Amino acid sequence: MCVKLSTGEGGGDSHKIPVDDIGAIVFSNSHFTISGSVLSRLAKKGVISCICDERYQPSAYLLPVSVHHESGARVEMQANLDGRIKAALWKEVVKAKILNQAKALRCIGVDSKRMARLSQMVEPGDPKNIEAQAARLYWKLLFGNNFKRDFNAKDMNQFLNYGYAILRTCVTRSIIVHGLSPGLGLHHSNSRNPFKLADDLIEPFRPFIDVAVYELADGVSDDLSSEAKACLVNVMYKDFDFKGKQTNLWNGIARLLDSFVSVLSDNARKLEFPVFSEFLSTSTHECAI
Repeated sequence: MCVKLSTGEGGGDSHKIPVDDIGAIVFSNSHFTISGSVLSRLAKKGVISCICDERYQPSAYLLPVSVHHESGARVEMQANLDGRIKAALWKEVVKAKILNQAKALRCIGVDSKRMARLSQMVEPGDPKNIEAQAARLYWKLLFGNNFKRDFNAKDMNQFLNYGYAILRTCVTRSIIVHGLSPGLGLHHSNSRNPFKLADDLIEPFRPFIDVAVYELADGVSDDLSSEAKACLVNVMYKDFDFKGKQTNLWNGIARLLDSFVSVLSDNARKLEFPVFSEFLSTSTHECAI
């Protein structure tokens, strides 16, 4: 079973892709047409479709209703997760994020000892907001003192938006495939956010996108080119270290969700996170569409 995709003016370039090879689809602009039958077929295979706005921020998702036979039981376990366990898990998430930020900086030749020290200061629930303190330092070290993380800015921020949209969609898909609810989070608590767990678990993966954007910085312009989009998509398929073994981000996300299910089932006490390595040392400019 294949999905036919047409690109270019008038749909001149066509590609057939097996549905089983698709994990998520990100529509990065409004110039697309897709039939209801194709969307239904994709959803039955557990594929998530994400529609972005003009700043590459997700504005809508199409989620499969259910793709796991234990979904009801697992969502119930999520809902009943003890607050102390949530706080302990959030500490792990923040610590893993800061450590990966430190290793990302080291990968591009920047001293990251201060970041590593901050990771040791995180407490359950992160009451001192060490995550934000680390972020302020991290962005300055990564992109310079003048950089500000602004979702609406038309600079390298739109590259980050696009990369994070891909990442968030992949994390959300894995949550649903594992029979969990993306709306029941560990730390994010905005009642209007239906993807709180996705926004929790995405955090340790962000540095992988950050370094890809850093490597694209020389080519950053007001418009996000097709080549840049392809490079950011390809980050999901690059190898990195996970507990001493090489894998890619798709599998790393799945393994993190495996460990989260084990915590819910009381079969484990800690989450398993990816470890940033120099897998992006080959310039992303070499990526092909």
